[in-house]
Amino acid sequence: MRKIQYFISAAVIALGLASCSKEETMPAERQISIVASTESAVDTKTSLSGDDQTGYQVLWSEGDKIHLNDGWNSEFTLKDGAGTARGTFEGRATDGDGDYKAYYAVTGMYMPDVTNYMGENVISSVPMVASVSIKDGVASVAEFKNMCGILRLTLNGSGDVKQIKIYATQRMYGNFTVADDCSMEIGKGSATQYISHYCGDGVALSGEGTDFYIPLPPNNYSGVKIEIIDCSGNICTKTLKSDKKINIGRSLITPVSLTVTGLEKKPDVPDGALYGVFTVKDPDGVMNSGDERKVYFSRGNLYWDGDSFEFETLQSDRQTVWNQHHVNHFYWSFWDEEASAKDYKVKELIGIFTNEEYDNSKARESFTVNGVTGKYRVLTYFELKYLFEHHSRKWVTVNGIPGYVVAPDGVELDSRNSYSNVELNTGDLVFLPVTGIRVEGNISYPEVGYYWTSSMDQNNEGGYMYLSHDGVDQGAILNWACCIRLVVDID
Repeated sequence: MRKIQYFISAAVIALGLASCSKEETMPAERQISIVASTESAVDTKTSLSGDDQTGYQVLWSEGDKIHLNDGWNSEFTLKDGAGTARGTFEGRATDGDGDYKAYYAVTGMYMPDVTNYMGENVISSVPMVASVSIKDGVASVAEFKNMCGILRLTLNGSGDVKQIKIYATQRMYGNFTVADDCSMEIGKGSATQYISHYCGDGVALSGEGTDFYIPLPPNNYSGVKIEIIDCSGNICTKTLKSDKKINIGRSLITPVSLTVTGLEKKPDVPDGALYGVFTVKDPDGVMNSGDERKVYFSRGNLYWDGDSFEFETLQSDRQTVWNQHHVNHFYWSFWDEEASAKDYKVKELIGIFTNEEYDNSKARESFTVNGVTGKYRVLTYFELKYLFEHHSRKWVTVNGIPGYVVAPDGVELDSRNSYSNVELNTGDLVFLPVTGIRVEGNISYPEVGYYWTSSMDQNNEGGYMYLSHDGVDQGAILNWACCIRLVVDID
């Protein structure tokens, strides 16, 4: 029997407790201290391995915060007791006495779908709940109870781990209620989803096995599939047999051991393309090879370096100040005498000849980008519209730059609102950053993304999509320069 203790990460996911349905003036506040303890470790015998295991006890760490459901989501910060199971939290709460619930690591009664690796024998975001009574400005001692159990996933093999995805038939995140024994109960959902466990810059596997501790709501999980993704984007997929389940008990540790071998190599893609597969459709049937296509996206927006067309190195790369030696805002066509040859080539790339004649093959047969000839093209308006309506997408930031991230076929985005470029590539995600629009030598509206489509309006003017935090819409103009994100069809 061994006792394992886990320190809570100071980085707490805060999604906001439910607020009042109407605007109210917050009552007077007063300073209150809450003494918070965590429950003792519990011994158990797991159903998977039969080995005796010891339950976990949470230890407070500096910077931890708890939230009171007093109607104002009052926040309390740990003042002393770091490194122990009993700490004192201080904060300001409303002036009313009463009985409340306090939560750690979850707010808004919502279990997140993202956890983070914090190091050996350390786990972040351990969801807990406690009852707190306040009378005459004095709070009772709050005994925090674990609402979840812990999956201890031991990976044997070599290499590094960037991300772990866990799929199951039962939902593992979302809105929850708390049962009488303090177990978290996730509300009913429709489709099977997954949770993500992120490992920073990567965790190297050791020959003796490397442990990853992941909090999960109590349940008997079936249909379990686990994907281990390394820093190069290679994937090892492990699917449990149909009769095997993972039983997660409240405040208990459930061990699962997997051997990481035969990492699945990514499919061959054209030079400069990402690996995610995206289905697009044009309901008007203007595509000469059918209504539905599957495509890969280029790794970044198109730019002209003075000699050739290339792709930006990172998906978040963009041009914010006009530079004639690095151009990624292109005119639709050869619309005046000052437009350069590269702008005319972009017209060919887009594939617009007349409103009646549309032929993708002509647009792609001789165009060379990133050293590849005859592959890349621009999506039609209806294809882009389908992309945004039928793929999981959201407004996020990547390295501080806003834009839309779009998930490939069969993938749902998690709850995060920011990504790194490495995380985009690991998840086969496409990011369309805000770009602004170029009028001669000036770039305006930098908070909006302007992207050409290969569709025109009734006046034969170039059609574009503009992307903002308010949504996605269509526009048409001839003499402004927009950005281009190319795709290549999967044969």
